[in-house]
Parts: sequence; structure tokens; C-alpha cells
Amino acid sequence: MATGKIHAQTTQSNIKYIVVSATGLGIYLHNPAVFGMIAGAVIAHWLTPDYDLNTIQYTQRMLIRKCWIMGWAWRVYWYPYSILCAHRGRSHTWPLGTLIRLAYLLLPLAILVYCYSINLAGLASWVGFIFVGQSLQDWSHLRLDH
Repeated sequence: MATGKIHAQTTQSNIKYIVVSATGLGIYLHNPAVFGMIAGAVIAHWLTPDYDLNTIQYTQRMLIRKCWIMGWAWRVYWYPYSILCAHRGRSHTWPLGTLIRLAYLLLPLAILVYCYSINLAGLASWVGFIFVGQSLQDWSHLRLDH
């Protein structure tokens, strides 16, 4: 089983390949939403399947070092998730764990959309591609765990 630092290095290196793939796919499909894959890969670099642990993760520690206010706010936001999800439970599987983390991440946006009746019709394809980018990173993470 890899350490948090190894997981972070692997996902950071995966971002390069995902950028190249998403760029090629975006040019081929003429669809800018494909660049959501890049966003998903970057999000997944910071948002690993190990957020179900009730400890400060390697990526959280790096965020706290770079911007302590944002880092601690991020940690506080994900604290309930770490309490509700058992480590290596459903949150540590693909695709369910990826969907759970993406839904938890988008929960504040969903509440704003509902409360203020904001029309985000074009956002669905972006969220789909964000899920793909995040899934690729999660798959890599889960492979390192086994």
C-alpha cells in the first residue's frame, strides 16, 4: 500500500497525460466541456479516496502549508465526510466512491442552484467529464492500494 506522498506524486504525474488526452479529445469532438476532464483530474489530485480517514491527508497538509486559512477551511468542510464514511468502505470504491465525493463536493453548489433557481443546463456535460477525470485519478489511487 502506497503512502500519501506516493499517491500525490502519481496523481500529479497523471495530470499530464490527462491534459494531453483531453486536449486531443476536445479538438476532435469540438466540445469544450471535455476540458472538464482536466478539472476532474486536478480536483482528484487534492480530493483522494483517503478523505474517509479522520486524519490530515498529505494533500491537505500541502494546502495548509500554502494557504493555511483555505487549507483549514477545506479540512473542516471534509471532516463530516470522514466521520460518515468508513475507510475502505463504499467511499473507497470505483465508481461509487468517486460519485459520493463529487456529490459531496458539489453539494453547496446544488443548494445555491435550488435556493436561487439558477439555470445550469450546460453544466451537466461538464460534470460528466469532471467525473471521468476524477475517475481516472481514483482508479490510479485504488490500483496503488492493492
